[in-house]
Amino acid sequence: MIAALEPAPSGLILTSPSNPTGTMLDRAEMAALAAVCRARGIRIISDETYHGITFGQHAHSMLEFEPESVVLNSFSKYWCMTGWRLGWAAVPPRLVDVMNRYSANIFLVPPTLAQHVALAALDGHAELEAHVATYARNRQLLMEGLPGLGITRMAPADGAFYIYADVSHLTDDSLHLCHELLDATGVALNTGRDFDSINGGRFIRISFAVSTAETVQGLELLAGWLHRRGHA
Repeated sequence: MIAALEPAPSGLILTSPSNPTGTMLDRAEMAALAAVCRARGIRIISDETYHGITFGQHAHSMLEFEPESVVLNSFSKYWCMTGWRLGWAAVPPRLVDVMNRYSANIFLVPPTLAQHVALAALDGHAELEAHVATYARNRQLLMEGLPGLGITRMAPADGAFYIYADVSHLTDDSLHLCHELLDATGVALNTGRDFDSINGGRFIRISFAVSTAETVQGLELLAGWLHRRGHA
């Protein structure tokens, strides 16, 4: 598809693992994307925010395939620092000055406290891996439990902490469904309309970045609600 685009775009943004689906590009796909972008002069911007949170295959950095790519990352996800809004960019040497001038128009400097917290977070490997193990358990619970509730069509959840599920057998307005579920049970899901203005009404996103007990409770509440509606 990228090879066929005329004219060639100036850039391509990739996110793997992705939000909202959690789906990942494998090594061969990333190498192929790098090759076609290199041949056509397309700058790759790789959002690697969810690296470190994977279930099975390893998440490859685009820098392995294209050293001229721009890689973005953050302390928000793997390092559990969502509210601190701290991240970084890896750019080719010739773009450093341009990026510095560009970023200075967006923000001045990250708070000193946030930088100290990030340095401490880098030493928290055991705790962070324990979180990933919890995400893996929660993911497994959802992958096994949702089909029993009639929710069988889900994107491959290779990484991150989301299940992106097709609920078109229940509704074509997932925003309304999410409102109803929240009001009735307290379980909060995302409508796919937050991510897709065309087909998002058919989808929901379920985050499992919570405790395993909360995941179990959420599944039970969802099951009861669907049963009362005659859908499970």
